[in-house]
Amino acid sequence: MPSLIPVQLAFFSYAHEDAEFALRLAKDMRAGGAAVWIDRLDIKPGQRWDRAIEDALAKCPQLLVILSPAAIESTNVMDEVSLALEEGKTVLPVVHRQCKIPFRLRRLQYVDLTLNYDQGLGRLLETLGFATPSAMPEEAADQALDDSAHDGEAKQVNLLSQAAPKGGATLPILKKRVFGSPKPLIGIVAVLVAVALLALVLVLSQLGVFKQTEKKVTPAPEAVQKPAVGVTAARPDRVKPNANRLDLGRTTFITDQGELVKTLATYLENEGAEVSVISTDQLDSLAATRPDTIIVCGDTGAAWGKISKTVLSRLFEDPKIIAFGNAGTNLFRLLGLRIADPNGMHSRESAGTQLVVQVPEILQSPLTIPAENQMVQVYEPSTSDVIGIYDHGSPMVAGFEGIAHWSKWKNHWPVCRQGNYVLWGFSAPTSEMTDAGKQLFVNLLVNLKARPSVPLSQARRKAEYIKSGLISERLSKQFPDHKWPFQVKNTGHINARLSWTPPDVGLAFILGTEQRRRFERKDGRSPLTIDYDVNEEDVAHSDDDWFIGVTCFGDIGTKVIDYQLELSLPQ
Repeated sequence: MPSLIPVQLAFFSYAHEDAEFALRLAKDMRAGGAAVWIDRLDIKPGQRWDRAIEDALAKCPQLLVILSPAAIESTNVMDEVSLALEEGKTVLPVVHRQCKIPFRLRRLQYVDLTLNYDQGLGRLLETLGFATPSAMPEEAADQALDDSAHDGEAKQVNLLSQAAPKGGATLPILKKRVFGSPKPLIGIVAVLVAVALLALVLVLSQLGVFKQTEKKVTPAPEAVQKPAVGVTAARPDRVKPNANRLDLGRTTFITDQGELVKTLATYLENEGAEVSVISTDQLDSLAATRPDTIIVCGDTGAAWGKISKTVLSRLFEDPKIIAFGNAGTNLFRLLGLRIADPNGMHSRESAGTQLVVQVPEILQSPLTIPAENQMVQVYEPSTSDVIGIYDHGSPMVAGFEGIAHWSKWKNHWPVCRQGNYVLWGFSAPTSEMTDAGKQLFVNLLVNLKARPSVPLSQARRKAEYIKSGLISERLSKQFPDHKWPFQVKNTGHINARLSWTPPDVGLAFILGTEQRRRFERKDGRSPLTIDYDVNEEDVAHSDDDWFIGVTCFGDIGTKVIDYQLELSLPQ
C-alpha cells in the first residue's frame, strides 16, 4: 500500500504580523503530507524554547520564508534567510502580501499565494517533493492526517471547501473510515445507543435512584492559599481580592537570585500584582506564566549573551518588559534597541539616585507621589551603579522616549522607553528602594500595561539617515547636543563643515560610528571642518551606522546657537 513519508523538513520563517497566516499554511501543508517545522506548533511543553529553535534551524535542510512588508523589515527573518543561504540550504520564498523582494532572494523562484491560495499550496507540496494531493491514495491521505504531530488541529483543516482552480492542483475529499466501517453507519448506531441510554435515565429518575440529600460545602479558609513570592506558576485566573488593590496584572520576574528582588516582588504583590518568579534556566516556562509585564532583574546580565539574537528576538517580540541596570542594557543591545550601551553614562554618585520625572501622569496615577519640582529620590544614596541613556538631542533618536532624567545631567535618562521596552537603569538591590521609588515603579508598571503594544519589530525602527547637503538647526538649553546618523556604502571622501552664530561659543564637532570603530573630533570656535577618507575596511562594516555630532559642553543658559552643517558623502 503506498504511503506518504516526509523526508525533507522545512523550517518556517515569518514575521510576527504574519503569524496567523503562517500557522494556517503550516497546518494545510501538513494535511497535504508535507513535513514542516513551525515554532508555534512544534515546541513541546517543557522543551527549552531557545534550543528548540536553534536545533530546528540547524537541522532543517529547507527554509520556507513568508514574504510581506513586515517580513522584509524583520531583522529576525532576514537573519534566518541569510543563515540558510550561507549554509547552502534550499530557500523557498512564499509571497503572502505584495512587497519588494529582497535582493538576495530575487534569483530564486517564489510561490505567490496572493492570487490563488489552493493553487500555490499545490505548487509548494510538489516543490517539497511530495505527490500532488490529487494523486494521493485515500489511505495515504488518511495517514497524512493521522500521523500529524498536531492531530487535533490538523484534522480540522479542510482544504477542499472551495472548488479547485482550472489547471491548478486538485485535492481529493478525504473519506475517513472508523474501524473499517463507513462513517454514516457508525453515526446511526451512535444515535440509537444515545436514545436507549436517555430512556434508561428517565426511568431510573422516576424511581428516585438519583435523589440525594443536598449538602452545602463551605471551603476551609486554608483551602484557598496565595502562592508565596518566588514560586513559578501559571495562574489561569487572576482574582482581585478587594477594591483597594490596584490592577497590576500578572508580573513575572526573571532572576537567578530571588532574594535580591524579594522586597519589590512582595510590594507589587501587596499592591495587586500576581507575581511569578523564574530563572534564566526556565525561560521555556515563561509563556506559562502568561505575563502582562516581564521584569528582567539586574543579576541576569551574563545570561543573555549565551542565547542567540534570533532566539532572544522571538522570545521577547511581544511582551512588555521593564529591565534593570546593566542586565537591561545588555539585553536591549542584543535586541537591537537604542536604550542600551554604548549609548549611556554610568554614575556611582548619590546624585544618580535622584530623578526628575518628565511624564506627569507617572507622578500622579494611580499613586500620587510627593515630588517637589518633579524630583524623586528613587533609591537610598549609595555607590551602586546607575546607567542613564544619552538622548543625543532626543528628537533625533528613533524610538527613544525619555521618562526620568538625572537632576545633575539633564540629557541622561535612567528611566526611558522604546516601544514595549523600558529601562530602569538601577543595579542596586530593590531593598534599597525608597517608598517614593516603589510608588514610581508601580505607576510606571500601570502606565506601561495600559499603553498600546509596540512589539520589537516595530520598536526597533531605523533612524532616518541624512544625505549629502546642507542642514540648518539650533542648539538650546533643552537640546545642547545633536546627532545626525548616515550610512557609508562606498569608499571615498567625507567632508563636513560646521559654522554657527554666535561664532565665539565653543562647540565640539564629531565624526564617528556607533560601534566606535572610527572617531574624529574637532573643538573650537566657528567654523570647524572634518575630512575623512573611507577605506575598504570601513565599507566592510557598512552595517555600522555613522554619525555627525554637534555638541555644546558648556552652559548655554538662555542662549540659542544656530548652526549650518554642510556634508558631502561618498557616492
